[in-house]
Amino acid sequence: MSARWHDFENSSTYVNAIAKELSAEGLLADVIAALPPDCRPGFEQPLSKRWWPGQVLGEANEVVIRQHGDAALERLVQHALRNSMGRVIGPLVKVTLSLSGASPATLLANANRLMTAGVRGLEFGWAATDLRSGEFTVRYPSAASPAFGVHYRAVLLHTLQLTQREGTVEPGTLRDGGRTVALRLRWR
Repeated sequence: MSARWHDFENSSTYVNAIAKELSAEGLLADVIAALPPDCRPGFEQPLSKRWWPGQVLGEANEVVIRQHGDAALERLVQHALRNSMGRVIGPLVKVTLSLSGASPATLLANANRLMTAGVRGLEFGWAATDLRSGEFTVRYPSAASPAFGVHYRAVLLHTLQLTQREGTVEPGTLRDGGRTVALRLRWR
């Protein structure tokens, strides 16, 4: 496997959740066929190991966007979070919200802890600009793909749904030579 996005990992649970959604939409076979050969096992047998190099999901993100557009990736990620990952981290999310308040800021400020079920090797940050807006950042060990901006935009849209807030999430931008994905959001 090449070194592209090899310095962080996604859990098999999360890769499997994305694979299930790809399958449900009839896209899995086409996405697997378009992946580099060394990434295909992550979607052919996602539960065959506990953690997959970030390249597996990164390449899949790019394939989905190339074949079906940003909206398709956002939809797949949101469905995976709701249908599969919600069962894994749902109890922790509920406790966090009940202790600290039902605001997107509560979850985003705790992202480093909440994201451990799906990813390791990344740093998450939240900087509020006021009580209902701010910037969420994802720091990668090396340059990230713009596709990760689309992926994390979907995560933030899901966060708004979890907290029952209406709002907007701007498209992600890359900073620091591509190592940081930054997304601004605002809610009512």
